[in-house]
Amino acid sequence: MLFEAKVGLARATAVTSRTTGRGGGTTLPGRLLLRLQADALQRLAERLPKGAAVVSATNGKTTTAKMAASILSPPLRLCRNAAGANLASGVASAMLRGEDADLGLFEVDEAALTAVAEALAPRALVLGNLFRDQLDRYGELELIAAGWRDLVTKLGTATTLVSNADDPLVAEMRKTGLYTLLLPKSLGGPELPYVEAMELVEQVSRADGSAEVEVANPGAGIAREHLPRIFDRFYRPSSSREGSAAGSGLGLAIVKSIAELHGGRVGVRSEPGLETAFILSLPAARGV
Repeated sequence: MLFEAKVGLARATAVTSRTTGRGGGTTLPGRLLLRLQADALQRLAERLPKGAAVVSATNGKTTTAKMAASILSPPLRLCRNAAGANLASGVASAMLRGEDADLGLFEVDEAALTAVAEALAPRALVLGNLFRDQLDRYGELELIAAGWRDLVTKLGTATTLVSNADDPLVAEMRKTGLYTLLLPKSLGGPELPYVEAMELVEQVSRADGSAEVEVANPGAGIAREHLPRIFDRFYRPSSSREGSAAGSGLGLAIVKSIAELHGGRVGVRSEPGLETAFILSLPAARGV
């Protein structure tokens, strides 16, 4: 059976499931397609014009995916498993529904992440926490962490890694050579690869509880005409990077959005041939 026929059968299963009231079509269609075509996730992912982003964690992956969706859409049309079906079957079912999407944004169960992410080859991989709870009695946590480390190595620099630096198991994965966002190097990683190094030059805490952090990049700097758009989504100032998978033009836009969600702001100044500095300002926490 040709792949398109298998896809059609799986979509028909989704319609039947919904119309008969026996399900929402969030799992069964994908399960059927994966049974018929083992590499269906990879084939469907190849149809997403802007690729896929994957979020995984023991806690917080749904909230993180929702935040990312609010940043990316609009203007992008997203394919999401928003109903919470976060195994391979749920991701496949979401892609069956999202045939007109620009970008796939999927939350994935931490134990299922390795197989799903290897198939999707995501442009961005967001790793939250790995939490040991009462069900983890036989070392599952260490096994999952080992699988994540192997996955990060396999994906290589074509995937931007966004990791939770507060979780030691996750934070150590930045040593694989992928860029790690939400750490100082993030401001210059895949978005500004011509930056030679990162240096935290100033961190100020004020009496009112607000804080300002300045991070400087010694290097080529950024041309003045690019500065007004440097925080725009998908804006990549270096023409030499066109066609490169190393940067998506999203990192600095995400930094700006997160800062503004917390009532803060982010700015930039640059001296070509000398350095570029990013300044993050955050207000005092309410009720503290």
